[in-house]
Amino acid sequence: MYSHKKPFTCRFSSLLMAICCLAMAIFAQQVLADDYFNPALLDIDNPQQGKTDLSVYEKGPGQAPGKYQVAIFINNNKIDTRDVTFNLVKDPQGTSTLQPCFTLDELKSLGIKTQKYPQLRAEGQCADLHAIPSASATFRVRNQQLLLSIPQKALGQVPRGYIDPKEFDQGINAGLLNYSVNASQSHARQQGEENSSSQYANLRPGFNIGAWRVRNYSTWNRSTTGHEEEQKFTSVYTYAQRDIVAMKSDVTVGQSTSPSDVFDSVPYTGVELKSDSDMLPD
Repeated sequence: MYSHKKPFTCRFSSLLMAICCLAMAIFAQQVLADDYFNPALLDIDNPQQGKTDLSVYEKGPGQAPGKYQVAIFINNNKIDTRDVTFNLVKDPQGTSTLQPCFTLDELKSLGIKTQKYPQLRAEGQCADLHAIPSASATFRVRNQQLLLSIPQKALGQVPRGYIDPKEFDQGINAGLLNYSVNASQSHARQQGEENSSSQYANLRPGFNIGAWRVRNYSTWNRSTTGHEEEQKFTSVYTYAQRDIVAMKSDVTVGQSTSPSDVFDSVPYTGVELKSDSDMLPD
């Protein structure tokens, strides 16, 4: 004797299981664990130093406060690249962010009208950038970029590419030498011919002392044919040059050549004063 109720029971069980799975999917709560690094692992070699605070990396901006070299952008226009100190500051929502520490003079050098906002003079050395309505600062750590959003009315008329003369740097005292050397030698194979050789050196020494840059160009060559030898040393030019920041120009003293923008250059020995386009805005 056969029973016809078993298929119905199987279908009912499958339906009940599907309903249970659907209910679990709807009402289940997603549970995720935060990444955690045990700071005690950093103290294995020196347990006396105490527990290391990693909160700035776990729940903060992911970068420690300090001084970083960043490219500064104001309203998406690159203004300068310099070292900027960043402090850890909490925003109104309680989130910790790295904010730049600028003095009033530094804000002026960026073209901001600091005199219109007396509230910028906060206690300490860092100016309160939030004293300018709608102003904000964002530090892109990975790109080493500082993005400043400043209202147009808070910006002065600063020519594009302008650099404050206070930022000019004469560099370090140093010596340098560029050179090239060539030599050749030939052997005679027939009777009556003589062996010959030649050597040539191109020398460009120089040194920097303070604002002065001294350069020289000299050549030396020697040729030998049989028992005859001839050599010659020639100093092509020597000059000293320095910048004159107040005049946006540079002065050259010694042996040099005139510019060839219009006419052919002419060698001279004397003094030349000319404008330096690298000191001028774009």
